[in-house]
Amino acid sequence: MNRRTMLKALAALPISSAVAARCDDEHRESSPRLQILLDGAFAVVLEHGKRDSVLAFSPRDKEQPHQFYFNDPSHEQAAEKDYTFELMPEGIREHERARVEISPGFGDFHASTKRWRLTESFVSIRLPMPRSISFAGHRERVVFNSGKSGWMPTNHILEYDVTDPGRIRMECKEIGKICPPSPDSPEGLKRFFFEVGPRHIDHQHAVIFFNDMLKASFPDLVEAFSLKDVLDNRDEQQYPPRAGMKPAVLTTQNAAQYRQISYTLDCKIGGILVDVPGPPG
Repeated sequence: MNRRTMLKALAALPISSAVAARCDDEHRESSPRLQILLDGAFAVVLEHGKRDSVLAFSPRDKEQPHQFYFNDPSHEQAAEKDYTFELMPEGIREHERARVEISPGFGDFHASTKRWRLTESFVSIRLPMPRSISFAGHRERVVFNSGKSGWMPTNHILEYDVTDPGRIRMECKEIGKICPPSPDSPEGLKRFFFEVGPRHIDHQHAVIFFNDMLKASFPDLVEAFSLKDVLDNRDEQQYPPRAGMKPAVLTTQNAAQYRQISYTLDCKIGGILVDVPGPPG
C-alpha cells in the first residue's frame, strides 16, 4: 500500500467520523462533497476580509527545483512554469472562517500574523473558505530552533459541501483553463490533488526550504516557528504518532501501514496554516 493510496483512502472517510456525533452527520455523508488535497510543502493562508478565502502556495525553490503533480501521479508538470489555480465559488456552499473545523493535529503549525508577503510561487491556489481542514497519515516529528519539539502534518485536506456538482470549476491557464477533477473521484466526491516536493528525500533541504518560506512570507513568525531538524519518527516506540482527527487518521487503519511507505514525492516536510487579516502587503 503506497502513500498515495493511503492518502486517498483516508481522505475518502467522512470528516464527521472524526468529530463528536452531530445531528447533521447523516446529511453530510449523503451530500455531494469536494476535496482539495495538498501534499508537501504548501503554506495555507486563511484570509479574513469582505469575503473570506484561502490562498495555498508553494514557493519556487531555485536551489533544488521541486516537482509538481496535479491529479495524475504519472505525469510531472513542467518545472519551468509557475502555476496559478483558482477554484471558483459557484456550486460550493459558502463558509465563514469562524465556522471552519480545523484538525487539532495542526496545533504546532497553526499561527496568525498581521504582516505577510507573497513571493514568487511555483504553485499557488486560490480557494473559497472550506468547511474543514484535516490531514491524513502520520505527522513528522520536528525540533524548533527554540529547542521545543512538535509534530508537522505533511498534507492538508480541505473539504467543501457542494450545492451543485455541475458548476464546480477549477481554472488554471497554464494547464488548460478549466481543469477537470481527478479521475479517481468516487461517486458523490470530487477531488483535486496537488503534490509538490523535491526529487530526493533530504531532511536538511526540508528544514532550509521551510525556514526560507517563513523569512520570505511570514517574517513575524520566524522566531517562533523556524525549524532546527526533522526527526525520523518511524520508530513508534520512541516517537508514537499522535493523530489530529483520530478516527479518520489513525484508528481506522493499522499503524504499521504507515512505515516505510513510498510516494512519488516525499518532501518530509509540510507547511504552515496561517490566519491573516487580509491580502499580502
